[in-house]
Amino acid sequence: MQPSDRKIPTDNRLRESARLFPPEKGVFLVGGCVRDLLIGRPPADYDLAVAGDPAAYAGQLAQKHGGRPVAIGPERHRIFRVTAGDRLFDVSPLAGGTITADLKARDFTIDAIAFDLAGQVVVDPENGRADLENRVIRMVAPDAFRKDPLRQLRAFRLGTQFRCRIETQTLLAIKSGTADIRLCAGERVRAELLKMLPFKGAVDALARMAECGLLFAIIPELAPLQACRQNTHHQFDAWTHTLAAVGHLEGLIDPGLAGAGRNLLGQAAALYSRGRAGLLKLALLLHDLGKPATRSVDAAGRVHFYGHEHRGADISEDICRRLKFSRRETRYLYGIIRRHLRPLLLFNLYTENRLSDRAVTRFFVQCGTWMPDILLHAAADFAGKQAEPKADLEAFTSFTVDLIDRYRNIHAPRAAKPGLLTGRDLITAFGLTPSPLFKKILARVETARLAGEISDRQQALDLVRRMLDRRDTPQS
Repeated sequence: MQPSDRKIPTDNRLRESARLFPPEKGVFLVGGCVRDLLIGRPPADYDLAVAGDPAAYAGQLAQKHGGRPVAIGPERHRIFRVTAGDRLFDVSPLAGGTITADLKARDFTIDAIAFDLAGQVVVDPENGRADLENRVIRMVAPDAFRKDPLRQLRAFRLGTQFRCRIETQTLLAIKSGTADIRLCAGERVRAELLKMLPFKGAVDALARMAECGLLFAIIPELAPLQACRQNTHHQFDAWTHTLAAVGHLEGLIDPGLAGAGRNLLGQAAALYSRGRAGLLKLALLLHDLGKPATRSVDAAGRVHFYGHEHRGADISEDICRRLKFSRRETRYLYGIIRRHLRPLLLFNLYTENRLSDRAVTRFFVQCGTWMPDILLHAAADFAGKQAEPKADLEAFTSFTVDLIDRYRNIHAPRAAKPGLLTGRDLITAFGLTPSPLFKKILARVETARLAGEISDRQQALDLVRRMLDRRDTPQS
């Protein structure tokens, strides 16, 4: 639930949540869970600050819910975590010895609100409830970002998540210290980025982060896009195009969008978890990283970016290593960026009436389960070239819709069926000796099957015989 959807309710939700906890003096609900309860949003977890012994209170909490407390972190910063079913509780000592001191040491006013479980009252020394109601992100203290530079990125994440604006002095404080974000561990930066990107409006946050320099401090490889002029197919420089494309992607994966984009979503929406949508936006943010390094101008004055998709994919790997992305996430980003021009190449063949079923099938095989993602990426990329939609955008969007429909209704059912030949068939039927050629032959047979060129074992054997008779090197 978003803060704009309703007025801040009474404290009833906080009082109801208090039933989850042993009533003990000096125990407070704090931070994000209080914020979430105030706006009618179920908390992802519960943070408690304890004036007494946090270990003892965690034991009581575990006994009440049938869980067990686990100590996390070094002794100086230790918390006690209790997991009970789908609920997670973190219990820590009060910072500074009092609840007021604890709240004044926090990052933003909307997270500097507590609920006294014993007294059943809200503690709000920084007027966080007013900022929450007015949708404002405001730092608690001028040194908030010096204490933890990651809070700079978190300000934009919270602003996107809760549709809040960042207050002027807070934004100026971020702008004056953006270089400090490089002091943060890569995995922490990655986590905040991936929390922010899935939300609608993330593109606006990215634009504001770029304006204040924070985005380029996190991903300096993006900065050269600002001065990278493009060819006649593009109205914008590479950076303006990138932001426009991310904005179009948000529209394509928004169920409220009308027209061809909605049809596209209708074909692919089932594939998109929140995390996958965020990764796809990140792939689009990074997709043209290779353009500045590959830009060339021919004798006629035409601008080219030969191989920029390969260079960009390589650069994305470097970024992923620096920010500690997982292997799966890195492969996804690399794969999308490396193949992001393929749909446009197929579209060009289509407009020239030269697109074959085999070419489409090769695209499906090479992209695998990422195929719908690559098509959504390409549709947004194409839309980001011009300020005003043109007929070729409608044609390209329609083309991507047709490909997704073909993938789901023709290719995927065929791919789910077993292949027509195995390596043993090549040995027994043709007397071949196992070699790297086997993989090429079987790939060619499988492509023909998936393209609908052959449908049974005999046709597959005939195809192999023709290939061997011609002494061709089979191509998949």
